[in-house]
Amino acid sequence: MKLVLKNSETPVNKKLNIYRRDVPCLDTAWHYHTEFELLYISQSNGIRFVGDSVATFFPGDLVL
Repeated sequence: MKLVLKNSETPVNKKLNIYRRDVPCLDTAWHYHTEFELLYISQSNGIRFVGDSVATFFPGDLVL
């Protein structure tokens, strides 16, 4: 799988964006971006890959 840079559509001077995404599956593409991402899992479980960490996730998890 190829590593993909995800470009932000955020203006340079904007400090915080909040999105609610109700999707059946998170983005499975192996990617990276320059911004920090705080992700709250409300109704799913599986395996997450963040940096060199591989861990299971469950409803109620909060990941930076």
